[in-house]
Amino acid sequence: MTADLAQLEEGVAALGLEASPVVLERFDRYLQELLAWKGKLNLTAAASAAAIIGLHFLDSLLPLTVWEFPRDSRVADVGSGAGFPGIPLKFMRPDLQLTLVEASRRRVAFLEHLRSACDLGDVEILWARAEALAQRPEYRDTFGVVVERATARIGAALELCLPFVAVGGAAILLKGPGVIGEREVAAAVASRLGGQVESCEVRALPTTDRRRVALVVRKVRPASEGFPRRPAQIGRPI
Repeated sequence: MTADLAQLEEGVAALGLEASPVVLERFDRYLQELLAWKGKLNLTAAASAAAIIGLHFLDSLLPLTVWEFPRDSRVADVGSGAGFPGIPLKFMRPDLQLTLVEASRRRVAFLEHLRSACDLGDVEILWARAEALAQRPEYRDTFGVVVERATARIGAALELCLPFVAVGGAAILLKGPGVIGEREVAAAVASRLGGQVESCEVRALPTTDRRRVALVVRKVRPASEGFPRRPAQIGRPI
């Protein structure tokens, strides 16, 4: 086993999860693709394989530690970028019905390449702005879980994500420790969008010296039809 895979296996175990040799192999393929494409698309600022594993792969698995994903859940990754956190979640839980939403055509091209390279044929990739996609009935109020990682500030992220979530499901946002001070803002915004803050947990990222906040917002009623608002309005007070 390489040092990179040993780090990943150690980190996964520290999160209370388990990765089979097949899963580790898929992560290794993902890692090699990221390293090969990183310079072309500025996919990640992480400069090394160890940083990608700690700051991206393990970070992306935190939702599995704060929410029970029912089997065959429909999951959306809003603002997926290089595939975080959606693809690592799919590796660990192949049963998840994953949709990646990304507004950058160049990053969508990478995701489409990755789908083929990592044998992810059942993953849906959408080149779209989340605020427009959330108005379509086949996507609005239909996902059991919606995940978001470092796409926008807390209010904007909630506005982009909650309209996709089915009542009873959850939006899980991965943010820096500073978001703890914004919990009251998050609760107020979530309430206007049909959500209720379920938990806000600070977690150490295994194999790194970083901490991450996982904010879980349960959907308790449908969001009003006016949300998400237009791009220029998102993030402004509701």
